[in-house]
Order: sequence, then C-alpha cells, then structure tokens
Amino acid sequence: MFQSHLLPMSLENMNKLAFCPCKDYKANRLKSGVLQLADNTHLVLDETALQPGQLDVHGGHVHMVILGSKNITFLTKPSTSTLL
Repeated sequence: MFQSHLLPMSLENMNKLAFCPCKDYKANRLKSGVLQLADNTHLVLDETALQPGQLDVHGGHVHMVILGSKNITFLTKPSTSTLL
C-alpha cells in the first residue's frame, strides 16, 4: 500500500523545519526529520506555496538536500496560456 505526504515548500517551512535527522544533545536523542518517511511513501513538495523572499543558511541547505535526492521527479502544472 502506498502513502503520500504533502509538504508545502513555503519560505517559513524551508527555513524552520528539520528536514534531516539531527541530534538533540540536551535530551540525548535523535530527532527525526521531515524527509524521514516510511517505505512506499510518496513525498509531494508543493512549490506553489513559495513567496518572494530569501532563504537563510538552513533553507539553502534544505534546497541542496532536495536537489541532491536521487529519486526525484518534477511535475509541472500545464500552462493555461495559448500561443498565437
């Protein structure tokens, strides 16, 4: 059985969410990341949530992680404009 997870790629999400697992040294635990999904889970990144603005260092790292993914397929929305 397949599952899906929708993630809006807003500037706030890219700059704030933990996409990769990271160590919480105070609690001595490994915190999970947004990209840690169960097997057979499709991740849908909604780029329509993006607004003009700037990524911070963390957001830039997230961008590189996503682009470096091996199994990524980009879908585009069909254009509603017509050529004359």
